[in-house]
Amino acid sequence: METGQENSRRKIYLDILRIIACFLVLLCHTISFTYNSKLIEDNWFISNSLYYISKIAVPIFFMISGALMLRKDIDYRQIAKKIFFRLLIPLIVISIIIYFKRTPTFSLENIINFIKEFFNAEILLPLWFLYSLIGMYICTPFLRKMVKNMENRDFKIFFAIWVIVTGIVPIIFYYAQIKITNYFIIPIIGRYIPYYLLGYYMFERNGIKTSKKTLIAVSLLGLISLIFSVLLTYFDIKVFGKETMFLDKVDYINLIIMTFSVCYIVKYIFENRNFSEKVEKMILSVSSTTFGIYIIHGVLIGHFQFIYNNISRYLGTSIGIILHNLIFFAILSCIIYIIRKIPYVNKFI
Repeated sequence: METGQENSRRKIYLDILRIIACFLVLLCHTISFTYNSKLIEDNWFISNSLYYISKIAVPIFFMISGALMLRKDIDYRQIAKKIFFRLLIPLIVISIIIYFKRTPTFSLENIINFIKEFFNAEILLPLWFLYSLIGMYICTPFLRKMVKNMENRDFKIFFAIWVIVTGIVPIIFYYAQIKITNYFIIPIIGRYIPYYLLGYYMFERNGIKTSKKTLIAVSLLGLISLIFSVLLTYFDIKVFGKETMFLDKVDYINLIIMTFSVCYIVKYIFENRNFSEKVEKMILSVSSTTFGIYIIHGVLIGHFQFIYNNISRYLGTSIGIILHNLIFFAILSCIIYIIRKIPYVNKFI
C-alpha cells in the first residue's frame, strides 16, 4: 500500500489498482452483514462470487507495494523510517483509539492488556495487514538485492515453484486426503513474498508484456478460476456438508490466477492511456486516501449498515451490497481527504 511514487515515473494504473483493491477490502469486510457463505440461499452463488473477488484485494496491495518498494535500492535507515512513520505510528495510534474507546477506564491493567492485544493483533482484525506489511518492509532491502541479480528465467522458475508448491499441491492433497509433513517448507515462498516479487516483475521490470490475444486468455482464466472456486465451494458445503471455506486462501491457484488477471487487465487498459489533467488529479487524489481508508474503515464499518438496509429494500441484496460499498468508500475517501489537510497528518496517512 506504499504511496511514495515519484510523479515523473508515476504509473497511473497502479493508482487505479490501489483504488480497486481498497474497494474490495470494504466489500470483503462488509459482505458478512448480508451473506452467510455456509448456507445455500437464493443469493448464494452471487454472494460467494463477490466474496472470492474481494479476496484478491490484499494480494493486489502486496503487488503494488512490491513494485514501488523494490524498484530502487533502499538502505536500512530508510526502511526503518518508512516502517516507523508510515506503518508503526498509524498502527499504534488507531489501536489506542479503538482499544480505549472500547475500554475507557485508564488503568495499569488496561495498559498491560492493550500491550498484549496489540502485539497479538487482537484489537481490530482488519489491522492484521499492517503487521504483515511491516514484516515485508523489513525484508525489502534483502529482497531488493535478490531481484537486482535475478534474470527473467529466475523469476519464471520462482513463480512456477510458487504456483505448484503452494497453489496446486495443497488443493490436490486436501481432496485426496493426503497430509504433507510440516517439516517440508520453502521459506522464501511464503504467503505474500511471491506477490511482492510478482508486482515488481510485472509492473516495474515489465517482465510480462501485454497484448490483446493474451488479454483474452488471461480474462478467461480469471473467469474460470472464479467459477471453479464457487462451484467447488458449493459441493464442499452443500454436498459434503463442510462448514468452512477451503479455497479462499490467497496463495491457492484460483486466487493467484484471479489476482493476476485483474492486474493484467487493468495494466492493459490503462498503461498507455493518457488522462486529462483533471481526471488524473482526481485519480491520484482518491488513491492517496486509500491507506487512510484501510486504517479507519474497521472502526466505522458497523455505523454505515443502514445504507445497505435502505438500498437493498428496493434494489435487492446483490445490488445493495455493491452500492453500499461504493457509497461507504466515497464517504471514507472524503473523510480521509479532509483529515490529510491537517498539518503533518498527511505524513502518516
